[in-house]
Amino acid sequence: MVRLPFRRGRGGEVVMAFDAAEIGVLRQLLGELITLLGPEQEGAVDPLARELGLAELEGFTVGTEPVRAPDDPALARLFPDAYPGDTESSSDFRRFTQPGLASRKRQDAQAARASLDAGPGRRPVDDALLHSWLRTLTDLRLALGARLEVDEEFDRTYQATPDTDPRKPTMAVYAWLGWVQETLVRALS
Repeated sequence: MVRLPFRRGRGGEVVMAFDAAEIGVLRQLLGELITLLGPEQEGAVDPLARELGLAELEGFTVGTEPVRAPDDPALARLFPDAYPGDTESSSDFRRFTQPGLASRKRQDAQAARASLDAGPGRRPVDDALLHSWLRTLTDLRLALGARLEVDEEFDRTYQATPDTDPRKPTMAVYAWLGWVQETLVRALS
């Protein structure tokens, strides 16, 4: 019988279960994601946001300078252009959305990582943490996928890649994360 990372328990609750090796891999990946997202940014309140009454919204921070697209392909995938081909509009959109989005991604990854502190074994997971896991697994797969240049042919490419290829372990982790995410989606549905 295959042990599922996420599944419905007998009482209807969603249960999470990882072994020690899986926890080690996940802690490493989550730490790398948190580092990739960078430190929490102190955002200034934009005069227009203040005028529109947005300055009082909890967690609403806006940069005061234009924000260009990230050079790092993983960050560019996590924060894609809202208006491809229109750098000025994309910059404005990033200025209003990226600080809050990065903060949320960081909080989700930190919550997922903290949930691993109990160590191996089964434990029920509340809805808020399940959704943090779901968003974080998506972010991990997007970042790894960008690094691996994943496309529609990934499964075929992965199977054809020799075990001696240095990308193979990362490809295996990417595929495993997809399976973990699938078990979570099934447990939630």
